[in-house]
Amino acid sequence: MKYYNAQLPQTEKVAQNLFILIKTERVEIKPEEIIYMQADINYTTFVTLNRRFTTAFHLGFFEKSLETHPYLIRISKSFIVNINYLKDLSWHKVAKEARLLDGTSLPISRRRAKELKSVLWQKLNFSA
Repeated sequence: MKYYNAQLPQTEKVAQNLFILIKTERVEIKPEEIIYMQADINYTTFVTLNRRFTTAFHLGFFEKSLETHPYLIRISKSFIVNINYLKDLSWHKVAKEARLLDGTSLPISRRRAKELKSVLWQKLNFSA
């Protein structure tokens, strides 16, 4: 990823999957298999259907890399979640949480709550 170029020409084809180096192994990650990503300073932890691992890139890097996948939504400074794995939302004035199918609860920031609500509303309208 040393030579990653965030500004690709629109005519350039981009791979649909991520390839991340873990130790000496090059691992392919399908974006639709990502349940959520968690930031930890300059590291990102991926939780997928099959595994959990940490990379030495910050969450913003992956947010830009995966922006063509509308089901991956940033819900706070520290989390990007795949809305296809949402079970339900806890929407209280004091705290908002996204509960996932695997039982994990993730905090939703006040700033990101409106965007999440809009995306979910659009998804409901398109599926109806």
